[in-house]
Amino acid sequence: MNEFVFGSIGGVLSYIILNYILKPVTEYKKIRREVFKKLTFYADKYSHHLEITGSIILTSTVFGDPSPEEQNEYEEAKTELRRLFSELESFSKEISFYKWLSFINFLPKEKLLKEVSGKILAISNRLIISRGSAEGINIDMLNIEDAEKIKELL
Repeated sequence: MNEFVFGSIGGVLSYIILNYILKPVTEYKKIRREVFKKLTFYADKYSHHLEITGSIILTSTVFGDPSPEEQNEYEEAKTELRRLFSELESFSKEISFYKWLSFINFLPKEKLLKEVSGKILAISNRLIISRGSAEGINIDMLNIEDAEKIKELL
């Protein structure tokens, strides 16, 4: 009889540990890895933004006029970064006991995720900008600094 009780308790504890601790930590590491991969992959894009007038892309800041393929790559980068933003924004809301898991440092604090996701969104928003909207601001340097801060925080 005791074996059954202890076996049942062990099974319940295993289920709780697996589903409420290990799965969220694994999911966070997966998202974190994806953020690092995308920031590395799109470094050439966020470090050299495009300027537009209306819907016409004028120029890349360093490489001259972009080809249609390059313009699509910028749009893809913008979309992927926004997807990562939304994943991070929703992550803490989807996990049961998130506050408890972040309190014991199994997961990052919600405030940190908000800061990181905000910086990802900012980089996305600054990939393609309207001509003249950033006079006197070094957009590319802001993007690089935000990407480095994201890597540091995660």
